[in-house]
Amino acid sequence: MLPVYAAAGVLALPVSLSAARDLLAHASEPSLLAPALKRTILAANLSGLLTALGMWLSTPLTP
Repeated sequence: MLPVYAAAGVLALPVSLSAARDLLAHASEPSLLAPALKRTILAANLSGLLTALGMWLSTPLTP
């Protein structure tokens, strides 16, 4: 079971939703997809980073 702090990856959801909205809106105009594609990549990286950070923060400190 994952620690509760691992849910921090969900914080990337607004970036994902924004990118998805633009991808759907400009699907027929490839020249306008670049910003949405950049946000998609950002969201994927941010989600993994935040999940890893949450898991790291939830580990107990041992002397």
